[in-house]
Formats: sequence, C-alpha cells, structure tokens
Amino acid sequence: MPRWTPTRLAAGLGRGARAMAATMVVVLPTFWSMLQLGAWWRVPLNAVVFAVMLALSLPRALARTDWRQVPLAVGLLGPAVAAAAGCAALLGRDDGWRAAGATLFALGVAWPVWARRFGPAWRAGGGVAALPFLAALVQPEPVGPAGAFLGWALLGAAVALAWALLARGLSPADQAAEADLAASGERTSPDRSRAKGRRQPDEAPGPTTTDQTTDEEYPPPTHGRAKGQHQPGEASGLAPTDSTANSEQTPRRTAGPRASSSQALQIGVATVVAFAVAQALDPDHLVWPVMTVLITHSGNRGRGDVLVKGAGRIVGALAGTGIAALVGGWFAVGDATAVVALFAVLALAAAARPLGHVYWAAGVTAGLALLYGYCGQSGLDLLGHRLLGILAGGAVALAAAWFLRPVRTTDVARLRLARLLAAAAKACAAAARGEPAIEPSSTAGRPGERWGWAEPARRLGAADRQLGDLEATARAARRCGLGPARDLDRLLASAHGLARAVLTRVTGPAAPDRAPLGRLAHDLADRARALADRRQPLDGRLAHDLADLAREITAQ
Repeated sequence: MPRWTPTRLAAGLGRGARAMAATMVVVLPTFWSMLQLGAWWRVPLNAVVFAVMLALSLPRALARTDWRQVPLAVGLLGPAVAAAAGCAALLGRDDGWRAAGATLFALGVAWPVWARRFGPAWRAGGGVAALPFLAALVQPEPVGPAGAFLGWALLGAAVALAWALLARGLSPADQAAEADLAASGERTSPDRSRAKGRRQPDEAPGPTTTDQTTDEEYPPPTHGRAKGQHQPGEASGLAPTDSTANSEQTPRRTAGPRASSSQALQIGVATVVAFAVAQALDPDHLVWPVMTVLITHSGNRGRGDVLVKGAGRIVGALAGTGIAALVGGWFAVGDATAVVALFAVLALAAAARPLGHVYWAAGVTAGLALLYGYCGQSGLDLLGHRLLGILAGGAVALAAAWFLRPVRTTDVARLRLARLLAAAAKACAAAARGEPAIEPSSTAGRPGERWGWAEPARRLGAADRQLGDLEATARAARRCGLGPARDLDRLLASAHGLARAVLTRVTGPAAPDRAPLGRLAHDLADRARALADRRQPLDGRLAHDLADLAREITAQ
C-alpha cells in the first residue's frame, strides 16, 4: 500500500492547491454576491454565513457527482434548505420547541445516510441535501422567525449553487476522478500514445472516473443456508462464466442489517445526544458538540475508521480552537481584517484537506471561532465551553459508532476486497475474450482529449480506490488492533498490488495470452465468492496468496 514519500507529498500539495482553488473560486464569489444584494435589501449576517458555509462544501460534493445525478441533487437541495431553515428557527427558541428542532435536525442528517441504499444517484443527492443542515448550525446572530430566515436561506443557497455549478461546468472533465485519487498516486487516464501501444515507463494504470456504489458495506455471517445465500459452487453473481463476468453484479449483503441503516441510526442518535450535551454545557452555543459529531461521522467506513479519523478530527478541532483564540485577540469586534483572516484560514484548510482530516477540522473550527469573535463572542469562558463541547461531541460520536449497531472494519474490508477480486475477474475475462481495455473517453473532441479505461478496467480501478480508503485505519489496526484487524494492512497492500498487476496486464501494449487470463478469471471469481460467503478468513495467508498471484501475473 502506498506510503507518504517526498513524491507523494508533493503530489498531495499539488492536489491541495487545486482543491483550494476549486473551493475559494466558489466561496469568494458567493460572499461577494451576497454583499451586493445589500444594495437593495438589508441582508442579515446569518444569511451570508449560510451561503458561505454552503459554498465551502458544495464544490467538493458536486465534483464527486456525475452530471446525470446533478438534477436529483439540485432537486433535493431546495427542500433540504427549507427543512434546515425550519430547524434553525426552532433551535433558536428557548422553550420546548428547541427539542423538536433538535430531533428534526437529527432526522435531516440521518436520512441521506439511510438513502444510500437506493443507488449512486441517491448517494450523491443525499450528500448534497445534508449540507444545508451543517450550514444552518452556524448562526452567529439570533435567527428570528422561520419565514424570514427561510427566504434568505433559499436565496443564499441559490447563489452558492449557481457559482458551484458554474465552477463545476468549467472544471476539467477528469477533476472528479482526480479528487477521488487522493491516496492512490496513480494517473487518472492513459494518453493516446499508450492507447496506440506505447507504455510510459513506470506508469501505473488508473481509471478515468469514479465508480459510486451504495454503502452496504458488510456481509452477514453465514449460518446454515439463509434465504438468498449461496453454497459453494453455486452461482452467486461471481461465478467464473463469461455471462457472469459480463454482469454488473458485485458482492453484496444477503441478510442482516444494512450498513446504511446502522450508520444512519448512529449519526441520528449521536446528533440528538450532542444537542442534549450542548444544552447542558452552554445553551447559547449548540454548535460545538453537534459540529464535532457531524465532522467525525462524515464518510463513516466502520467503527475503526470513525475511531482513527475521529481522533484526528478531535485533535484538529481542539488545535483550531486554540489557535483562533490566540489569533482572534489581534482583531476588534467587527474588524474587517478578521474576515480576511477567516477566508485565509478556510483557504489553507481546503489546501491541507488532502493531507489529512486533522488539518481540515482545525481549519474549519478556527474559522468558526474567528467568525464568532468577529461578532463579539469571545473570551476565556467561551473558549473553555468550546473545548469542552468538542471533547464531549467527540466522545458521543465514538460511543455511537462503537456501541450502537457497530459496523466492523473487517466486515467493510471483506466486502470491498470481494468487490475488487470480482472486478479483477471481470477485467481478466473481458481481456480473455479479446475486448479492448482502452477506449476513447467521453471528452473526445474537447481540448486535451484523452483516452480512458473501458468499463471492466474502470471498475477495477474504482474498487482498488475504495479499498484503499481503509489504508489509514488498517495501519492503525496493525499497531493497536486485535485479531484479524492486525492483518488488514498487509492484506490491503497485497490487494493493491494485485489490482495494479491485473490492470498492467490487460492494458499492456502487447495482446495478452487469453488462456492464462481465462484461468485467472476463474481463480479470482472463486476467491471473491469465498470472501463474500465468509468461507475465506481475512488473515496473513490470504495476503500472502494475493501477493504471490500478483507476482505470477507480472511475470507472465
């Protein structure tokens, strides 16, 4: 599995610079547009903050969204903004309606996670629809009547969405793919010289686009023969026949609780508890525990992932709050220089995000602290409440992930590894049938025309990246984990090497020998089926077998 080297660090800094540009090119015009509205109306500060918070998150969400999925995402954004504005108004009250607002807010952030089961379009749309709730949580001034804030929230969302869509339309066609390759270190697509048969030295193959899948991340145990389960030698969507190799099926759960249901329950319950904790600690500042819960649970890939990334995010949030408390003393209340510092901090946070979640959490938290300081909400007493709220929110988030229908990291790794082996089997089967592995990309005729991977190779590259998302968790499990989790790091490294070997083999300049590829497709499909049916343990022996298989493919 790739590690941080000087080359990869330089690549990460380059991606950070692009991420900063892609974010601020939306944030700054959105802020400017909201200020220009002041020529006709008195724009409340909450509306400006709401629009900027959306502009901070929308570019990344839309960059990972296929254009065919954008209409659903845009359609869901409007109702989500209305619901978030209503929750903000209820949370601003001091009576029993605040509890109702907290409950509705928790439902609003939980349902997009639950909706992942309906496919990639709902996964992308749900991710966009969750953003207004995060933006509505940041209210430096009293919200006032829900109707008044609703209109401003819809206007701010329209402004942020317009700039985000414009930036998305003007961005390079492969920007979304590069955003997903933050840890792979691979090229996003081959050039035409390679398509014609010339390989660049030491060039690693990689897909052109992302492959979004529903987040049903763990298969259930096999006890006897449950309905829908497969016995050894039985077709399960992974059989090594040509017809199966052409199918779009990937290993999925057959019974038991869905990961999307468990993760939605976790974030919903954690959010309600965080509101209760915030009410007890500081009723006037609900944002810190709740924001920490939402940041910690974002991108949840199992309880180990929440623990590793959550710890980093908590450390980053604490550091960001402390830094902002020191820097904030340089600015007076209402000082315009504090606004410049705020945007500088957000830009640095966007640039550092590819290097680690700790930097993003530090930047966002520091930006929020500067914002509240600009509005006159600062001091040592508030600093203590913020730090305590962040710690409490982090504890709530970790407890929910570990004790409330937990999703085990080994189960996530099992299903993602099964998907990778199944995708490798299909890529080998397609090459054995003589199907080309490289085809003209959808950007043909545009400046910088490129060639891209065909469907089987693209899916293999996407599966490799999805498995690679567990790299940080696997490294932590090697040092501190127990049982099979300690072997995940070796297993992920072997799987990554296998995926690269298969991609290199099927996309090489010379026509591959079909007979060995056909046998390899059978072997990989059998291994994928054994993993999906839980007949194959995740241990060091499997890692050794996959590494041997990769060396065998490379030597052919």
